[in-house]
Amino acid sequence: MEDYPAGDRFANAFVSYIVYIGKMIWPDNLAVYYPYPGLQPFWQVLGAVFIFFAVILMVIWTAKRFPYLAVGWLWYVGTLVPVIGFVQVGSHAMADRYTYIPLIGLFIMAAWGVPELLKGWRFRKEALLLASALSLSCLFMVTWTQVGYWRNSLTLFEHAFKVTDPDSEVYKNRGSAYASIGNYRQAIDDLNKAIELSPKNADALNIRAGVYVGLGSYQKANEDLNKAIELKPKYAIAYNNRAGVHVNLDNYKLAIEDCDKAIELNPEYAQAYHNRGNAYVRLGDYRRAIEDYDKALEINLNYAPAYNSRAGVYVTGGNFKRAIEDLDKAIDLNPKYAEAYNNRGNGYARLGQYKQAIEDYGTALEVNPKYAVAYNNRAAAYLSLRNYRQAVEDLKTAARLGNENAQKSLKSQGISW
Repeated sequence: MEDYPAGDRFANAFVSYIVYIGKMIWPDNLAVYYPYPGLQPFWQVLGAVFIFFAVILMVIWTAKRFPYLAVGWLWYVGTLVPVIGFVQVGSHAMADRYTYIPLIGLFIMAAWGVPELLKGWRFRKEALLLASALSLSCLFMVTWTQVGYWRNSLTLFEHAFKVTDPDSEVYKNRGSAYASIGNYRQAIDDLNKAIELSPKNADALNIRAGVYVGLGSYQKANEDLNKAIELKPKYAIAYNNRAGVHVNLDNYKLAIEDCDKAIELNPEYAQAYHNRGNAYVRLGDYRRAIEDYDKALEINLNYAPAYNSRAGVYVTGGNFKRAIEDLDKAIDLNPKYAEAYNNRGNGYARLGQYKQAIEDYGTALEVNPKYAVAYNNRAAAYLSLRNYRQAVEDLKTAARLGNENAQKSLKSQGISW
């Protein structure tokens, strides 16, 4: 209510009533998000208000003769009231999904009105048949086009840029889409623009922090999360994400404090319990770590990372069979979980089952061909089976990918990679 003055909200509501009708007749330039326009041109608002009340007067004047017109228009107007923006919810001006029920009213007007209009015409049936065929053909084509924009998040927000004005939320969401496919440079560009347009966009700061984590820039990520929490003190997700940054910066006690806060704000936050468990592992407090992983899985039985992390504690305690059970579950939940395959390989290796270990390391590398640790671990398994040639090849690959353990092993043998 504070973001948009009452005058702007009422103006936007009347314009939206008319724009929705236009988009119903010809569904073009649809977008997943319509930015709030703020102050609109006076002529546009005046025209929308005139049309709105003119139609109301017309349907009331003709209500006895054509009751379906009054029913249809009042249905349309009435069912849109809760979502038209008199009370603003979110930062969007309008949303296509809001019209699913209201448009029934306009279809009532058309369904009874068109036959009434043509009832005395000789070629009424032929005209209606032709008009129906043309309408359905046109709508089929525009629907096919619109569905194409929903192929993925990136195409969806690329289209939004083409048909709406630049806006912080659209930049934020496209930046998030770029981040999800690993295009961090473009993600940072979009998120910078989102924050420039709306410096108080805590969500954009939180997402940019995640991109910085992906780039290994933990200090920048920490700065963004500090700002996001300052803007939104009850932002549980930001506290949890900052805890993850603290773990990467070896600030384990601060990580635990942030997880505590996230859990206080959201007691059912499985990921916060998981992150706190990770911090306890780094501090060597395995009992508390297991308790947190158990709690995360109690909240979300299908949370694969918690199974993977709990397995790591079991391996440390020498309970390899229990670890493998957890990793089996993690892999069942996420068949492309490279880290879980690698960890299960470690479990098999500790049990002396090197062939199974090699198989799991291989699967991890199929999922992530640049997983240096898995190459190094598979090399150790090959050494245990006296397959020295393959072990050296894996060590070379791991060394080229930057694995320091592999590099040291090769140097000690005078082998170049």
